[in-house]
Amino acid sequence: MAIPLGLLGSSVRLASALDARARAMARSCDWPELDRVLPDGGMPRAVVEITCAHPAFAGATRVAAAAVRAAHKRDARAWCAWIDEGATLYAPGLARAEIDLARLFVVRPPRDLLSRAIVKVASSGAFDVMIVEARALAKPDKLLRKLAIAAEAHGTSILILAPPHRDPWPVVLRLEVSREANGIDVRVTKDRFARVQPGLAKTRVPIALPCAS
Repeated sequence: MAIPLGLLGSSVRLASALDARARAMARSCDWPELDRVLPDGGMPRAVVEITCAHPAFAGATRVAAAAVRAAHKRDARAWCAWIDEGATLYAPGLARAEIDLARLFVVRPPRDLLSRAIVKVASSGAFDVMIVEARALAKPDKLLRKLAIAAEAHGTSILILAPPHRDPWPVVLRLEVSREANGIDVRVTKDRFARVQPGLAKTRVPIALPCAS
């Protein structure tokens, strides 16, 4: 069926407007090389998945730390949250990354209360950026939909650090990250506006933060 040119033009204008709005709302990571890789020029106020094969999420934690650091730098009143499922978060490293530990709410819930704790923190609306370490999530689709609602309601950027998995998750942005000697490799494998194609080569991003993660 042929699409009227007028309707096609309206659709293109609407898509452009949505793209511009998403870019305006995105939160810069204050890391120019990384921001250039991200379709919105920063982290969207939505649920973002960052997969990493390293058991300690090396590389992914550096991206997460950059997002938190930038939020604290941008607004002296901003709070961020970090769900530290594995109790591996290293406070001196975060301090070296210029993160204000006094405005970082760290939660270490027991495994059986993990999903409930994640939803409660996200639904509070108290945090600009929320980091979730998720090595194993029960019913991830249901949980992520609740997080998407909370992110939209409160304008929170929720970054889920997870190991690689087979089933796709309902997120607006998915990054594959790996730590390298002189930087991190980042591949964008999902974008809500389909501005990238899955399978593109990873982009090498030079190290920008002093913390060793």
